[in-house]
Amino acid sequence: MKVTAAQHVSAMLTSRQSPRGRGGYQTLYYTRDSLSPDEAGVIERLVQYYSARDGEPKWQSYRLTDRRHVISRIVPIAEPDDFGRRGRYFTHSIICDVTHGPQFDAVLFSLLRPQNFLPSLDKALAADGMSTGDAPAVTLDVGGTRGDGGQGRLRDWSGEELNRLYILLSDPRRLTEQGQHVALVGGEGQILEALQVAFLLAPPDARKFCSFDTNAPGNDAPPGAAFWGRGSGTASASGYVIDAARRRVTVPESAPLWADGFSPERLSSPWRQAVVTRLSQPSDGALRCLVERRYRAFIGESAYQGLLSEAGLAPTPDDLELLAPFARAHEGLGLLLALKSGDDAERLRRLAAIGSSSAYREHCTQLRRCPEFKPWHVFSPIFMPTWFSIFRGSYRMEDLTIAVAKIAEHGSESDHRHLETISEHLDAGERQALGRWLKESAFGLEHLQATLDAPAAVPTRDGSAAKSRSFLRRILPRSGR
Repeated sequence: MKVTAAQHVSAMLTSRQSPRGRGGYQTLYYTRDSLSPDEAGVIERLVQYYSARDGEPKWQSYRLTDRRHVISRIVPIAEPDDFGRRGRYFTHSIICDVTHGPQFDAVLFSLLRPQNFLPSLDKALAADGMSTGDAPAVTLDVGGTRGDGGQGRLRDWSGEELNRLYILLSDPRRLTEQGQHVALVGGEGQILEALQVAFLLAPPDARKFCSFDTNAPGNDAPPGAAFWGRGSGTASASGYVIDAARRRVTVPESAPLWADGFSPERLSSPWRQAVVTRLSQPSDGALRCLVERRYRAFIGESAYQGLLSEAGLAPTPDDLELLAPFARAHEGLGLLLALKSGDDAERLRRLAAIGSSSAYREHCTQLRRCPEFKPWHVFSPIFMPTWFSIFRGSYRMEDLTIAVAKIAEHGSESDHRHLETISEHLDAGERQALGRWLKESAFGLEHLQATLDAPAAVPTRDGSAAKSRSFLRRILPRSGR
């Protein structure tokens, strides 16, 4: 991918270096057929407000307008000014027209490379623009569009910090409008690596609001503008922090950003411990959900894996309420929560909603890891052939009677209808035992009773036995449900 960009170059010159013979800050040249004087003025103001400090270069990145993005490289000048004062700097900015916002934001960090910018003041002063005041547009190669290495760095962060990072990036505009900013702690390289991961997680429409200055300590913002992220030696300047050096993220528990996110602190203690343990080391599947910006599935997968192996954990109503949005996005978690909470109606609805026999088989395999697991927990009339295939030889009569009782009480009409075929999967002894149990119960499943009491058909090569049973189900009354 190639990007065409306008240029803007400014510096703090000595009187000897200045074409006007005037020392101090001044714009040297810029692409005049692309930038208006007002746009050049904005760039000048932001560059001057946070000049380079500590003798190290730094970056600024922000949107000039919705369709124009500015990246500035600010480089200190070692020599003093006319009065012997140090702290001079020069800056080279490139201004890109953003025709495809999300695509541009995905490759933004490919542009933040020193080789794309003037390396020294001498080079800036030797350019033709010093005599004309004009600079040509430049074309830059920014490589691919796959996150600039951010995905490869996800594994360097724990799932807990990735969760906080996602929350922090969920609404950057709100932070700046409220006069807040994010303190970026660490060296330049560490900050840029952390921001690559952050941009990978941010909603595409939110990235344009994630302006940053990699070395801008202090709480003050330039007039008419505010950087979302400000590089700092310490985190004391803000309650919101990305500690790039330690890969830690701080988002106050009181922050409104948590409204649509997941805060483990709000879970009951045993559930919090189980979920956080798994969240600390997310699986590849969970990370894939995060990269695909399926945040709720990321939390759902982590919570699911964390709770699978925990015995005797009954959720509180608050636990269920907190996890409900993530259970809707993660089929396995929804099924597990229904099982652990004893909500048989929800459990049966979840089982019926599974999309395929292979997916159902996978859920059964995973749920068998639960210490309290019983085969009847996943008995589904819709997937009855698969259930018998999986649990043949390991289920007990108790699993059948409990499963039938739960379906009689909580199942849908479809569940009842499919249940009437259970005799096709039972041997003679099981049919007789289940039939006797059903007669002694008060469920009144008359059609099921009739199929259990009917003589077992002898299978034939042409399938006539199965056809007879099908005919029998059609002509018998369907009362007593």
